[in-house]
Amino acid sequence: MPVINRHSHGEALNIITFNDNQINFNEEKLSQLLLHPQVKDREIAIVSIVGAYRKGKSFFMDYCLRFMYANFKSLNNSNLSSTSSWIGDKDEALTGFSWRSGSIRDTTGLSFWSDIFLHDENLAILLVDTQGLFDPETSTEENAKILTLSTLLSSSLILNLNNVIQEDQLQYLQYATEFASLASSNNHNNSKPFQRFLFLIRDWQNVDDFEFGMNGGAAYLDQILKSKPDQSEELKSVREHIRESFDELLCCLMPYPGKKVATSSDYDGRWSAMDEDFFNELRLLIENFLAVDKIVSKRVNGVQVTGSSFFEIIKNYIMTFSTSRLIPKAQTLYELTVNKFMTKLVEKSYEIYEKNLEGIQETNEQVDGTHLKAFEAAMAAFDGTKKMGNEQDEEKFKNQLKQKINIKETEWKSIWLKQIKEIKEEKERKRKAEEEAERLRQMEIERKRKEEEIQRQIEQREREIEIENRQQERFEDRKEKTKRI
Repeated sequence: MPVINRHSHGEALNIITFNDNQINFNEEKLSQLLLHPQVKDREIAIVSIVGAYRKGKSFFMDYCLRFMYANFKSLNNSNLSSTSSWIGDKDEALTGFSWRSGSIRDTTGLSFWSDIFLHDENLAILLVDTQGLFDPETSTEENAKILTLSTLLSSSLILNLNNVIQEDQLQYLQYATEFASLASSNNHNNSKPFQRFLFLIRDWQNVDDFEFGMNGGAAYLDQILKSKPDQSEELKSVREHIRESFDELLCCLMPYPGKKVATSSDYDGRWSAMDEDFFNELRLLIENFLAVDKIVSKRVNGVQVTGSSFFEIIKNYIMTFSTSRLIPKAQTLYELTVNKFMTKLVEKSYEIYEKNLEGIQETNEQVDGTHLKAFEAAMAAFDGTKKMGNEQDEEKFKNQLKQKINIKETEWKSIWLKQIKEIKEEKERKRKAEEEAERLRQMEIERKRKEEEIQRQIEQREREIEIENRQQERFEDRKEKTKRI
């Protein structure tokens, strides 16, 4: 019977599913994860697992969930696990991604765990489970797409295999390594395209040759990836590109888990039923692989991506993979990825230019100075960001940014220079009007002064005449008196 696991802090979300060679993409659910306020500006680490169906991928990821909840805070859980050991009680049923024993696949497509783990202030960690490969219901094209998409999306990818690493399984990595090789040759950051890759070999039997665990796995992987004289050039190329594609290549050889774990339909994941060797190796592997100092953030073409930028990149991948039944050419996907990232960088740098243009401009000199300051800020943002692509790509998109700025500069300057001219003309009209008003005021003052002067002269003359009249009257009076005497 299936064990349907639901961890109290999250659930598996089918973000990408495959149906008749068609890809169904739940963009809304992915946006809720990667564009979450606490995630969108953080660097992203994605731990995912791929491999043959019914070989314990989801089972392994559920124990990874136990470790993560014991050692990391998450969006839905601010407290670390209260148990004394991250692996839990021996008879505790396993919860998390859905899984079951048997021959029928349980996970379809790519399932993201809905709760995201947080480290410090700059890293968000997502766990992804995938549909099993090589089952009767999955076409060769779907197998290749699932493995390729998982490789492109992950910062830590686990390839879950049974017994040994087979040649055809390595060849399924051909496309991813072609993309990696292309990215490397065009990447002037001098970094490898992908970060960590773990070959997880289940039911390892050749213990006499290579011991269980990471040390034996490292020796075994070194032998597998070693080029041999009798190999074809294609096989040599795959091995060479695998080494050149990942910062870290790991391999772990796991024992048989025990009869009840491997065959019982009612097994619920408790570790008390595991063989001791398997239990010990499982614990050591997870503690090593998911240690905080081992988890790496996702880079695309040498550039660290945030939740928001990776959301756009994933949409670009899905769009490209959805256009054909076959896997798109590596060159096509590479160019689309570079174009998407660099176009976004141009937009962000241009927004900085526009932001720096804000404010009132009062003189032609100030307009020129503001533009120059905004231009330098936009160029500094562009030049200071790690970029995808080669030097020709960088020059191409830098010129695009300059062209956008030139168009905006012409438009913006035209508006402000016209406004400044109109303001100057208005000030000149106002000055002349004020001068004319002052002239008229002075004329009025002068007119009034003259009127007052004339009035004063008239009044003065009237007073003089009055005095003269009085004097004449007194003279006449004296004259009259003299006659009478």
